[in-house]
Amino acid sequence: MLILTSSASSSATAPPALSNLELSRSEILGSFAEVKMLCDQRLAEYQIDNIDHVVLAAPNRLCIALVVEVFEELGCPVRSATAGQVLERTRRSASASTEPEPLIGFPSSRLCFLPKEIFGIETRVFDHEAAQPDANPDLTVWALMNALKHCSTRVLPILELNKPARELELRSRQNCDAMIRHLMGDEREAQDCCTRCAQKKGALIGCIVAEGSTICGNCDWNRSGLGCSLASRSESPKLSTKRKAVESDDSEDGRDLFDELEPDEKDAFREVMKIFTRALKRRSKRARQSRSSRNK
Repeated sequence: MLILTSSASSSATAPPALSNLELSRSEILGSFAEVKMLCDQRLAEYQIDNIDHVVLAAPNRLCIALVVEVFEELGCPVRSATAGQVLERTRRSASASTEPEPLIGFPSSRLCFLPKEIFGIETRVFDHEAAQPDANPDLTVWALMNALKHCSTRVLPILELNKPARELELRSRQNCDAMIRHLMGDEREAQDCCTRCAQKKGALIGCIVAEGSTICGNCDWNRSGLGCSLASRSESPKLSTKRKAVESDDSEDGRDLFDELEPDEKDAFREVMKIFTRALKRRSKRARQSRSSRNK
């Protein structure tokens, strides 16, 4: 609802056409922003935010787009306003450009989504193309700017909410391990990639497996390694080979140890082995009987 303010006397009875009525700019912008944000919320709730042609006729959508564009040209960021927020017009000279100042290496179409300041750091002069910073808050600003350059349009409404960013932290030991495996491992050929990496799913790019691991770093990120198809491919042959090697080493060590025993110790050792052998046979027999009874 637009609120009208009148500079005429409250006792004036002249018809509206002859009165000196003025529209409060802040009330108009505040109401428009509230309606816009409420409309977006309702569209999202009904999951029809991606099929606006069903909700609004083309002329109405065009009018709304033009109104939003005009307001933003006047310096009122309607698209990034929160519900109920009062926006004031920023006065500009007629010759002033309405486009944001360009930032080298940053898409101009996404510059409007980038806050001018994050954690006290001015983003318009921040070197986002430099090497990754070692610590916060520079690390968070660097990560956010580079993510904004390459993200999909689906997440841009999140940035329009003007929600302050939190500092980027890598505290999960699982993710730290996965990152090291990803950075130091060997990349697999396209035909040898796991299913998730072949479908370009996951947070990391590339199917990279480190020595001693049966899963790639991408699937290991956020504890999703159990779903890595590489584990099912390599588990049987690798485990069987490893088991054989262990058995071979153990048998050699056992023979060396047995040869060093005294005669009476060897006899005791044989008796113990007989006990374990009989127990193993009984267990195997019970297992066979159990399977046989189930089959009947």
